[in-house]
Amino acid sequence: MKNNFMHTFYLLKDLAEEALLSKDSLARLIQQASIKVARQRPRLKETGKDLLTFIDLLKNYSTGYYRNISPQNIAVVAMVCLYFFNPFDAVPDFLPLGLLDDIQVVALAINLLKNDIKKFRDFCQKPS
Repeated sequence: MKNNFMHTFYLLKDLAEEALLSKDSLARLIQQASIKVARQRPRLKETGKDLLTFIDLLKNYSTGYYRNISPQNIAVVAMVCLYFFNPFDAVPDFLPLGLLDDIQVVALAINLLKNDIKKFRDFCQKPS
């Protein structure tokens, strides 16, 4: 189990780093995560709002509009989005409780990145 988790972690880390280096890959990730959030929104409740914040953060980061986040933390945001849109994660999403692991991963990331998320949400609330 531990080896499977570590394999998934390093795979997501590599994919996130690759996505952050390529505008096309990052745009694909944003699009795929956005589509899944839209489809799963009724099941996600509050987590859906948090995922939309992550997606908005990635969008703003990719355009250079918002860069007030460390490379490590934006990689965590990308990893969460990658984990979320992957249908075959720890608990496959087609199972009745399949989104529970996704919700836990998002909750963990929100807790880990709470200061960055607050700064980004405050930034978004400022008048242009």
